[in-house]
Amino acid sequence: MPSRRVVREVDPFRRKAAPGPQALKPIFGIAPSFLFGVALLLTGLSVPLSTHASTAATPSASSICKTAQDPLKLTLTLHPPHGRDVLAVKLALRYPPRSVGLPGSQAGTTLASRVHTLLADTFVSPTNLDDQLILSVARAQGLGEADLVTVEFDRCEGSPRVAATDFACTVEEASGQAGAIRGVSCTVRVT
Repeated sequence: MPSRRVVREVDPFRRKAAPGPQALKPIFGIAPSFLFGVALLLTGLSVPLSTHASTAATPSASSICKTAQDPLKLTLTLHPPHGRDVLAVKLALRYPPRSVGLPGSQAGTTLASRVHTLLADTFVSPTNLDDQLILSVARAQGLGEADLVTVEFDRCEGSPRVAATDFACTVEEASGQAGAIRGVSCTVRVT
């Protein structure tokens, strides 16, 4: 009896995409997307801020208020434990959304134009959650006690003036070559 050949039709457009870093499980309590940014930095690959996803169509905090003419510029400073070499951090900057805002929501080129690194060769990925700004920051040479980034907010017209005390910077994650680092903090000042 002759052998039967089974021919399977393959649709090349019906491939399953490989899972991205967000589909992976946390390693040592550190989010995979954060580790992905660190891996990009340490392997020498660079991802310019302009390649991030475009701004989502959802309303942002900036659309809640009418923006005033004078922007508010904040500087975030990192404070690692003495003697610890921090290579990457994930910061959360809470802000009063009825007093200040950022353009767009999520990640986008408009948002990226409001975040400026202060250290050379630094990878920064901003994400706006409309009441807090998440910043993943990594640098192969390390992030010592230093001013990391400046963020330029829109002031809302008619709202009271805000001060640095109206903002809260927290370090959600920090890592070095040996893994997670505890005791890292950050501060905010109006510049």
